[in-house]
Amino acid sequence: MANPLKVRLIAESMNKTGKNDAHILLDLYTKEYTPESYLPSGEIGESRNICRNRNFLVRQRTAIKNRIRDQSYRL
Repeated sequence: MANPLKVRLIAESMNKTGKNDAHILLDLYTKEYTPESYLPSGEIGESRNICRNRNFLVRQRTAIKNRIRDQSYRL
């Protein structure tokens, strides 16, 4: 897995097509030049998913409370 922000040939390419990007990545991979991107361990990934889901639920709860409050003001 390569970090696309670090692969300058693709980021700065004037001819942006998936086929050209794939050829450039293949060429870099065969020369062992592809920079690796960070992949968190299973435990860290799971913790992040739990935090992400909690954040989503908190935002939903806030939106529902705001809706109820807006409706009570209209009555």
